[in-house]
Amino acid sequence: MSSTKLKGLRSLLFWSFIISLTGCTRNPQEPNQGLKAHGFGIESSRRLARQNIKSEFVELTNIVAERAPRVIAKMLANDRILANTKFEVGFAELRLDADLPRFFTTDDNRVLEVTLEQAQPCNVKPLTPSSPIIFAADPDRFESDEEDYVCKGLLVENGVVKPISFTLAEYVNKLSHIPLYFVGYQELNSTAKVESTSKGSLSQNLVAAPGGSVACHKIHMKKDHDPWNNEECEVYIHPPTTGGIYNNTTDFVFDGERHPDARNRNVIFPDVNNTSTIYICADLPVFFTLLGANQGFVAIEDDEGEGRHNRDVCQYGGCTPYNPYFFDAAVDVRKADGNAIWGTSRRFIYDYIPGINSDDILQSGCYEQFNLNWQPEPGVDVQFALNHNEFWLQRVFF
Repeated sequence: MSSTKLKGLRSLLFWSFIISLTGCTRNPQEPNQGLKAHGFGIESSRRLARQNIKSEFVELTNIVAERAPRVIAKMLANDRILANTKFEVGFAELRLDADLPRFFTTDDNRVLEVTLEQAQPCNVKPLTPSSPIIFAADPDRFESDEEDYVCKGLLVENGVVKPISFTLAEYVNKLSHIPLYFVGYQELNSTAKVESTSKGSLSQNLVAAPGGSVACHKIHMKKDHDPWNNEECEVYIHPPTTGGIYNNTTDFVFDGERHPDARNRNVIFPDVNNTSTIYICADLPVFFTLLGANQGFVAIEDDEGEGRHNRDVCQYGGCTPYNPYFFDAAVDVRKADGNAIWGTSRRFIYDYIPGINSDDILQSGCYEQFNLNWQPEPGVDVQFALNHNEFWLQRVFF
């Protein structure tokens, strides 16, 4: 064999070896981009099938109860927990035992941060690692959120873990001296939200607004449909191009954080939790720009994933095998001219996720028929009220 051929063969073998090495270590698709965006590595997450979410969190609650003294000790060492009357904190921040999952990545690539949250009716905290405490899987995530729902938790007292069941009234009247905490999650990213063609009504940012825009100045949730937790209020839009069908994703989440409004301004949406408070929207978040065609919005108390509307269709006559799902609901509607129609049918798009509690659209209401004919004096509040919530809206020009 000539020296030239020998050199060529050696070169081929060398590069084949290099390619085989890189082929063994190459990861063409990172499943946890959402974790990376939040500063966590792939080792922080476990894979989880959607149908196993509830059972996984029930089992996780059992483990937390068994390790109650260590969990309480971590809580007592966290300054942010001690400073807040109500809180929700991630397992990662609490620095719980390393074998407890901090995050789950579902089979549809949703990233769920595992959290511990003080229940809404609970006004006491554990004082020492040996203090009695009740843990339960978050009922607003996994069960009914009605007041007569029987919460099934675990009471840890004198080193003994035992099952305990109680309604909201029973906890308030008989058990309120014992701290109550829920094991649940926050969704860090939403594939549906990222892929949505219209997040809120951001597509209207390119449209001139000679008639102004509809902005929210105040919001009041008059009835709490999540008595166990401090779930967030979200506003979903029906754009002019959908024939009155409401979007199933939104950026308008009233959680005390900054989100883009319909004019693409990064504004603060106040943290709406209590029925006794009228919340001021100092930044005047814009819901949509006034156009010739009708637009509207609906307020939903969120039980499941941030910025996405979910309903458990199995509660209403069986599941259907297609997605997205269209759900017709009888809701109350307040029109832009102030008139109301009660119990009328509206169509909503939603994502069905088995084993997950439904978002509370049936107890909500819609505010509709906003178009260029809506011409109140700019910057002046116009109050719109329904049985369960009310809004003070303004026509603005920015």
